[in-house]
Amino acid sequence: MTQRAKSYIGRVLASRYRIIARLGEGTLSEVMLARHVLIDRMSAIKILSPELAARTDLRAQFLHEARAVNRIHHPNIVEITDYGESDGIAFLVMEYVPGESLQRLLSQGPLGVERGLHLALKLSLALSRAHEMSVIHCDIRPSNVLVVAGTHDDTVKLTDFGAARLSRFAPLPPHHEASLAYVAPEGAGTEGADLYAVGVVLYEATAGALPHDPSVPLALRPGPEPLADRGFGVSDRLDHLLSSLLARDP
Repeated sequence: MTQRAKSYIGRVLASRYRIIARLGEGTLSEVMLARHVLIDRMSAIKILSPELAARTDLRAQFLHEARAVNRIHHPNIVEITDYGESDGIAFLVMEYVPGESLQRLLSQGPLGVERGLHLALKLSLALSRAHEMSVIHCDIRPSNVLVVAGTHDDTVKLTDFGAARLSRFAPLPPHHEASLAYVAPEGAGTEGADLYAVGVVLYEATAGALPHDPSVPLALRPGPEPLADRGFGVSDRLDHLLSSLLARDP
């Protein structure tokens, strides 16, 4: 745990959110677990790094994320319930999901066909609603997917809309840093590019490996090797689905 994260624990933000523990961190922020001191509700709070909080563009990006998520409302998207600034700290209050990131889950091995398809279905439903509301995520990757393992089905939640476009004509946020492994050949920022990233996530979740080498330039990447050719007992329909999602032509 960073020294900065330790300094937050025990602190009360905006007179109502008591910081309890650290959940994770991003490029621009720390994510902390907090309890509302009056109604005793647990939340995840994303705190903008203090050295960046003086920058009005980054505070605006925080507000941008809150507006993007507030427009959607979907059971497979982490809700943002509050936004504020307290003692120079800019923060977002989010629904607390007591699971783990898909990135961490995949570090333990592939999920297999059934769990991979369930995951991709839930992500697609979330994106269908987001796109219907003219919100394009622009940064689909395993670290932005939360999974709560269930007895029968996983609960899947898409998070981190900090890079989202609020229309297909809006510019990408200035601090957009999508991982190249999940960026479509045509670039980020379209509904199709979001779906391409879902295809990469589905392939990775099923096979335990990316469908391509991210160090190879986008224009030179070959199509994905069929899962059946890699020894996975999958149907032709699944390989066709992946081929469609990962097609070079959007």
